[in-house]
Amino acid sequence: MPTLNSLLDELILTIQTAKKLPLTEMVIIEQGKVLELINSIKTSLPQEIEAATKILANKTSLIAEAKKEATLELEKTAMQKEHILSESEYVKQAEAKAASIIDAAQKQAEYYIDSTLEWVDARFLEMEEILQKNLELATAGREELKRFKKEI
Repeated sequence: MPTLNSLLDELILTIQTAKKLPLTEMVIIEQGKVLELINSIKTSLPQEIEAATKILANKTSLIAEAKKEATLELEKTAMQKEHILSESEYVKQAEAKAASIIDAAQKQAEYYIDSTLEWVDARFLEMEEILQKNLELATAGREELKRFKKEI
C-alpha cells in the first residue's frame, strides 16, 4: 500500500500537471483520479496515526525497560556494597564503583529517554508537515473556488 507521502506527492503531481484553462490559473483535473487519491489518503491517514500510536507505546515500553534496568543496577550495586562493607579497606572502592554504576545507569536511562523522545518528535514533525501541506492545499483550493465564483 502506498505511503501517505507518496499519495500526497501523486495528488500534487496530478494537480501540477493538469491542463490549464487559457488566461486563468484554473486547471482541468480528472475528478475520478483526484477523488481516488483523496480516498486513498483518507484510508492511509488512520494507518499513519496508528503507526504513531504504536511508536508512542514503544517509547513508553523503552522508558519502562530503561528504568527497570536502572533499578536492577541500583539493587545490584546496593547488594555489592553491603557485601564489601565488612572489609574496611574495600569500602571506598565499593562506594566509587556503586556511584559509577548508578551514574552510568542514569546516563543510559536518560539517553534512551532522550533519543526516544527525539525520534517520536521527528515522526510527529513529519506528520505535522504532511498535515500542514494538506491544509495549505485545501486553503489554496478554497481560495481558487472563491476566485472562480467571483469571476462567474
